[in-house]
Amino acid sequence: MKKIRGMRLLGFVAIVSFAFVCVGLNLVQGQVTIQKGKPPNVGKQKYTWSAVILDGFGISGIEAARYDDTWQGWVYEDSESNVDVSVEIRRAPFEDGVEMYWSRFRLEIFYPVQIDLDFLPYEAWFYDNTPEARCLYPNGYDENEPMSMFYFMQDSLHPRPEYDSVEIKFNTDRSVNPDDIDYEQWTYQENLGFTTRIKTPPMTWGASTCEELNLSEYSSIEFGGDSDYGYFERIGPDTWIAVAGMEKGSPDAYSGQGIIGEDDAWATDCYQICVEKQINKKKTLADYDAIFSAQGQFDIKFAILFIRTKI
Repeated sequence: MKKIRGMRLLGFVAIVSFAFVCVGLNLVQGQVTIQKGKPPNVGKQKYTWSAVILDGFGISGIEAARYDDTWQGWVYEDSESNVDVSVEIRRAPFEDGVEMYWSRFRLEIFYPVQIDLDFLPYEAWFYDNTPEARCLYPNGYDENEPMSMFYFMQDSLHPRPEYDSVEIKFNTDRSVNPDDIDYEQWTYQENLGFTTRIKTPPMTWGASTCEELNLSEYSSIEFGGDSDYGYFERIGPDTWIAVAGMEKGSPDAYSGQGIIGEDDAWATDCYQICVEKQINKKKTLADYDAIFSAQGQFDIKFAILFIRTKI
């Protein structure tokens, strides 16, 4: 029981970040209809980016992507209509108003582009005190079995037609000094954390009825690893590699070596339910609640190249 309680604490960070996806909180886009698919480019760009999912690990490309024999991996170009690749330095207010910086490497693919997942599952459980906890996935998975989250992740290509996209983000640790995390200035960075989201289609903001709100009937999933779950390395002037679940020099070893431990990846899922609210005598508003259902622990290893080309 101590192990499970510890994992629930570890998953708290996942729940907080996942809430922004599952609940659909967006202060900028409120009261508008959110369009499905890749967002348009805004402003001028100096580079275009591509991502190469290297073969032989826990995330694989499929035949819809271009295979590169030199890199031995599946290539996803930002110029493609259903692919979004970006690398940037981020900043945001942190504790006590101190501004923090971090580098982020990001790949998002939209259906019909897909990837395949392969990993070593350990265990999964429903959240305490959540009587509505269910695993809701296409193709008839047992909604009362928390391991259904892992079965669905492994049995299907993602995103499925019923879903919107899969987003993979790699982040460095945060620092008050932007030079510490500037991907242009280091050749090796050992503090890698990643978050992957299997997203259901976006809802319609400002809806009056549950039908107009257009909630998905299925659960969305988020999984990831904390900041010591891998490393970054610059392997060329315009090429970086993000490695998850492995230490440098040990490409064939799972993190934790198959033993449940603090360094293993976490996964969590949630689904949405509609709640209609009476605003006044004539107007109703369709709102929603997020039901966080399953959480689990597993081990995954994969590697993705990020390659930039000057425009």
